[in-house]
Amino acid sequence: MHRNIYQETKITELQQGCLFWGAIADGYDKPVWGLIITPRCDIAQNKVITVHYLPVTKFTDWKDIHLAAMLQQDCIKKKLNTLKPVFDSKKISESLLDFKYRLSDEDLKTMFEGKKMPPNFFNDLREYWSYHDIQYCRDSFSSWKNYSNRISELVEGKMERFLLLEHWNDDLERYYVIHLTEIKHLQITTAHALIRGIKSNMVNEEDDLMYKNEGLKSQEYRVVAQITSPYIEYVCQKFANAFFRIGIEDWPNGHLSKDLQSL
Repeated sequence: MHRNIYQETKITELQQGCLFWGAIADGYDKPVWGLIITPRCDIAQNKVITVHYLPVTKFTDWKDIHLAAMLQQDCIKKKLNTLKPVFDSKKISESLLDFKYRLSDEDLKTMFEGKKMPPNFFNDLREYWSYHDIQYCRDSFSSWKNYSNRISELVEGKMERFLLLEHWNDDLERYYVIHLTEIKHLQITTAHALIRGIKSNMVNEEDDLMYKNEGLKSQEYRVVAQITSPYIEYVCQKFANAFFRIGIEDWPNGHLSKDLQSL
């Protein structure tokens, strides 16, 4: 079941919340979608010469790139915490941890022959090397203990850098992800042209961060949907939270609650 967050009428003007195809995202070698976050009044009153957008990618692509990277970081750290005490106690050079020089089972057996190693040492070392392969990480989702927690964080809006978004049409891809910390830009003239559609070879590469590919010259970039209020404001709030945090000193009195109750 999906929330009703998209405008049902035809989109005739550029404004905050417009979702367009033809954007770029870090780490992606194909066009993605972009969500315009520049305030509506600034666009309407011609106060800006550029508009800013956040990349939006398919959930399945995000999972293969970003969620796999989270697994990779998590599992490498966990394996390293297990291996390091063994390396220290056995005075083993940490150069062995370099996955570029990973050894075969036969070489490992020869290197540590006669040494009493912990039962899981060799398996932990092999897994530590394996987690440096991103495809191995993708294949390990089902065994990752934090997998369900990470998915829940995304669904509940608790993931600082990403926000889940449902589809805006009957596309086979049901879910998308907004990248809250990747800010891209377009010239205002290019952004306005996206309402009616613009060919990829008509974009000024020096001024606009849009996807470039010689094979896509005949394709058209355009606005495909409009996120309505209050959902676009919610997205902007999450975007701001990813950057602006203010830390203040805690109350010095540890018994403040009791003091207040006694008043």
